[in-house]
Amino acid sequence: MVSSVPTTPVTLDELQRRAAALVPALQARVAQTEHLRQMPPETVQDLRDSGLIRIGNPQRYGGLGLEYDTAFAIDWLLGAACGSTGWCYALWTVHNWWVGHFPAQAQEEFFADGPDVLASSALNPTRG
Repeated sequence: MVSSVPTTPVTLDELQRRAAALVPALQARVAQTEHLRQMPPETVQDLRDSGLIRIGNPQRYGGLGLEYDTAFAIDWLLGAACGSTGWCYALWTVHNWWVGHFPAQAQEEFFADGPDVLASSALNPTRG
């Protein structure tokens, strides 16, 4: 099922603006993140609401149609505010990008519930 979420062209500047707008909240939640030993739900929702997670998605599943390197620029901003958020963001966007190289059926299943899927895995490409 191809996403019906409309995507409009977005620039790196716009995405950096969105990331910069999250910085104060991320900085304010650093202690809470450390205490919880995970990202607070509010941070996860902020990332979803900002559309930044979609940088790695294929366009047919709500992706923004940008080079994946764009995610690195965004990750630097997020990670400078909260290292844990930067780490998780990087994992989520790269996994969505990676799934975009899987067969069509796998992509359909992965993005079946919408474009804001969050997935992480333990992968050691040198050991299969």
